[in-house]
Amino acid sequence: LRITIGLKEAGWYNEKTDVVVTVEELNDNKKFKMEKVEAKVGSNGSWVDITDDMTFEITENCNVYVKVTDENGAEYEKARFIKCFDKTAPTLNAAVNEGLLTVMTYDTESGMKNVYVNEYSFEPDENGIVSIKDVWLKKVWEITRRMENWPLNLQVKNNVVHKIRPGVWYSARP
Repeated sequence: LRITIGLKEAGWYNEKTDVVVTVEELNDNKKFKMEKVEAKVGSNGSWVDITDDMTFEITENCNVYVKVTDENGAEYEKARFIKCFDKTAPTLNAAVNEGLLTVMTYDTESGMKNVYVNEYSFEPDENGIVSIKDVWLKKVWEITRRMENWPLNLQVKNNVVHKIRPGVWYSARP
């Protein structure tokens, strides 16, 4: 007899998911007749009859137990630890040095598939690091203009930045 315990859909979850149980006779024993299938979550859980739909719900990483009873009362059991919940958010550390943006990712459960920078997707290496070359950040006065259509206005005296002020973007006057 083979009892298989698995997730209905593989992946990582935050709240709940369904576990599916399959039972098959390996020796083509025509005399074997499954009477009842029960499952429980955790060693202290209660047995629940799942014979009809062969699924049950879990809400955390846990041990699950399945018991199959045949028509003669013989019981067959299987247990499995299921780890599919990741309730801890990943963390990132980033730094720019001489045009190189380095992002270090940390996720102890499900891992980090991609890091998005300015709507571009980057895949971390095996150490959880993303390196993006030729990223140049400017000082705030380098992105201002001496024009009335920009949100920041720049005032320069003797080639030295004197004031940076918000532009009057809310005015109806051109």
